[in-house]
Amino acid sequence: MKEIFDDIRRLYIFRESCHELKEYIDFFPKPARSCRSPLYLLMVLNSEKPDVDLRIRNAKPDEYNAIGKLMVRVYSLLEGFPSPEEQPEYYKMLANIGDLTLTPDTELLVAVSADDKIAGGLVYFKDMKYYGSGGSATREVNAAGFRLLAVDPAYQGQGIGKKLVKECINKSRSQGLNQLILHTTQSMKTAWKMYENLGFKPSEDLDFERPNLKVYGFRLILSTFVSEATTETG
Repeated sequence: MKEIFDDIRRLYIFRESCHELKEYIDFFPKPARSCRSPLYLLMVLNSEKPDVDLRIRNAKPDEYNAIGKLMVRVYSLLEGFPSPEEQPEYYKMLANIGDLTLTPDTELLVAVSADDKIAGGLVYFKDMKYYGSGGSATREVNAAGFRLLAVDPAYQGQGIGKKLVKECINKSRSQGLNQLILHTTQSMKTAWKMYENLGFKPSEDLDFERPNLKVYGFRLILSTFVSEATTETG
């Protein structure tokens, strides 16, 4: 691990001198270039972010395969999250994400750029009995939920995850439901903070455990959610 952090220090020095990050990566040994190493994550964070005008829509069937690949890539990058080797069935579900839309009232939502490039996505469940997680969430009534939020690393940091979540909030409110439910883990620190900022509250009754992984439930009482537009207009 010391060698990896030495690499990071040298990377900062090099970046300041010539900004040729991608070429410099090739000088490091493969362990330092692992998709879960701090060096790789630093490379992703420092890569140029495309400026995009995004819209949210339902995914098309011919996009399901690409979305599944994106899901697998994003979740396998999460530090501390089980790898495909540790939880092959979970990653098989991610790869075949479109299959979830075969259940009633279930939508695969995507954020797309002006040229229809997929920047991120999630699955929205109007009926919690199809939610499919562990714990007690599938017994919740008058509630919707969403799972499997993923944003392409090239588009991260632009509020795409927030836009997708707010679409779920708007959907569930327009459908006359009382609450919106989600699950997350400590590996998803950025998303966790975003959920709290949007008003989601930890709900221990929704927590459950997978092998070597604690999963935390959150709920948003929709009557308490105040949109940014409402706040701005008073």
